Amino acid sequence: MHSLIAKELKLKYHSIAIYFSDYKPEKAHQFRENKWGCAMAHYNIAMKLGKAAAFDRKTYGCIGAGVGLCLGNTYEKNREFMENLLCDEEGYLKSHELVRDFMDNFPYVDIPRQYVVFKPLEMVDAKKETPALISFPVNADQLAALAVLINFRRPGNEHVAAPFCAGCQSVCVIPYNELNRQYPRGIIGNLDLSSRKVLPPDILTFTVPYKTFLEMEEDAPQCFFQKKTWLQIAERLEGSSE
Repeated sequence: MHSLIAKELKLKYHSIAIYFSDYKPEKAHQFRENKWGCAMAHYNIAMKLGKAAAFDRKTYGCIGAGVGLCLGNTYEKNREFMENLLCDEEGYLKSHELVRDFMDNFPYVDIPRQYVVFKPLEMVDAKKETPALISFPVNADQLAALAVLINFRRPGNEHVAAPFCAGCQSVCVIPYNELNRQYPRGIIGNLDLSSRKVLPPDILTFTVPYKTFLEMEEDAPQCFFQKKTWLQIAERLEGSSE
């Protein structure tokens, strides 16, 4: 499965399809059972090396990733640990009360499938696999283009969000919850300081439901990609894609 958007953006790395399945791809990268790891490290492998990664309920890496990968409320049995981590150790929230508020109001999802798969979009077999989400690893220029493109066919101007959450949550569970909206938003991610350590320093993510991705692909030939302003910006992307 190929993307006109990725081509026009001159992406340096692979776009990532995220889907849920009872089968994992052959030779998919996966954490060892019940061992700690950052799920975005596997996103990094998929986007850089073009290889698939898989997670299940014993191999999601960390507590936040269990939540982030749509594997239920893994915070519930680890609330005290998370309060100490987010407030005292990492300093991401001012008080334990705010951490509890964050956990109590999080939009949890528990998918009825065994595996969560990150796979380079080009590797997806459209006849056998239907992505739930598409995630683009982007620099500032490419992010700006996606933020404009998602608005191309829509009324209003609030079609992009940048929520406070873990990196994996910004590419999976938060975008997945956008499916309930009339106009699903594009989610800017990798704003999590912890996940920024495992992705290149100039990379953010922009993730949308698959249906939204298809709409944006349909709009790509008739939008700004062939207009003067974008063509000027695209000239400086040539080097960044090498």
